[in-house]
Amino acid sequence: MRLYLSSFRTGNETTKLVEMAKLTNQKVAFISNAMDYFTDLERREIIESHDKEDLEKLGFEVEHIDLKDYFMKEAKLRNIISHYDIIWCSGGNTFTLMQAMKLSGLDKVIKERHETNTSTIYGGFSAGASIIATSLKGIHIMDEPEEKPYGDQYEIPWNGLGLIDYMIVPHYKSERFKDLAADKVVDYLINEKMLFKVLEDGEVIIVE
Repeated sequence: MRLYLSSFRTGNETTKLVEMAKLTNQKVAFISNAMDYFTDLERREIIESHDKEDLEKLGFEVEHIDLKDYFMKEAKLRNIISHYDIIWCSGGNTFTLMQAMKLSGLDKVIKERHETNTSTIYGGFSAGASIIATSLKGIHIMDEPEEKPYGDQYEIPWNGLGLIDYMIVPHYKSERFKDLAADKVVDYLINEKMLFKVLEDGEVIIVE
């Protein structure tokens, strides 16, 4: 699996993303469950629309996949996801997204593709990028771990997908997302001696 990880939306390396996608069927499974904690549904719809348009403008066929439709239905999700060569997870709350992945089985699907499928692209930004770390500690300063839109019975998922051995800290030095305190996340990770890379808005990490 190849990785395209951005701080904000599709970032400044879209030409490279299009080039990477030449080996794929151009179909994108667009996943926005990181925003499931939103109460302002109108705002969420606007954000989702913009995020989808970013990908459609690059020539991709984008289909919105709501993981809630597949909670406890992993076999059904596997069948659906098998039709897409690109999995794209948008921003929001990293812990909410991880919980949705665990409940639907997408976490297992992504890990398996990472090990066995060289053409698949996993892409995402903000929460969609941070979630691929082994541990989600540190990002709890930026995202509220206690957000539990699927019920209080579920434990906070402190482990990420484990596709890389460092945390990605998005929105570094960002004026737009200054309230997310990316600098405090960095301080925490340094104090805990945890590996990390920062991304300013527009910057992208690509792993082929």
